[in-house]
Amino acid sequence: MTTRTSLRAVVAILLAAWISPVLAGGLIGRTVPPYPSGLTEQQGSCISGGPGHSHVCDYGIAVLGKAPVRDGEIAKPLYVIGQRMVGNHKDRPRWRITDAIKPPRVKRGYLLEIASCRLDGDSELSVIAAVVRYGEEEYSSDVIWSRRLDMASGRLLPVKAGRIECINPAAGI
Repeated sequence: MTTRTSLRAVVAILLAAWISPVLAGGLIGRTVPPYPSGLTEQQGSCISGGPGHSHVCDYGIAVLGKAPVRDGEIAKPLYVIGQRMVGNHKDRPRWRITDAIKPPRVKRGYLLEIASCRLDGDSELSVIAAVVRYGEEEYSSDVIWSRRLDMASGRLLPVKAGRIECINPAAGI
């Protein structure tokens, strides 16, 4: 191996170590907020872990991304995270990230929908799906991607899109 090749390998290793905290796998185990530099929570939802008000937000699903830099720019989702509440700080929840995955590249007209979907016809707050909202129907089954937060493992597990339908707030408009 030449000196130039060795130097490139060292630079690549150092670069990978430097950026790993913001790679999906590098997020797992972190306590947030604050989020790693450059990331913001774009949307999220609480999931109850048991009966009673004290358990209303034991778990959560959130979408992290980069905030728009310029007016008119759209925020870009970079990660879907599963999380478990570990406490509060200054009346804000603190979460431990249990899983982090890249969201799908969604087609025009599709949105990531959290906590407003049904799984096999039953309301399921632990589902995130890429769904299109249109038409007169109260629910849309035009789902191209979906995951469910498994609270026991903390993982975001794939769910067959055909089992999911999400509320269509545009129904009747």
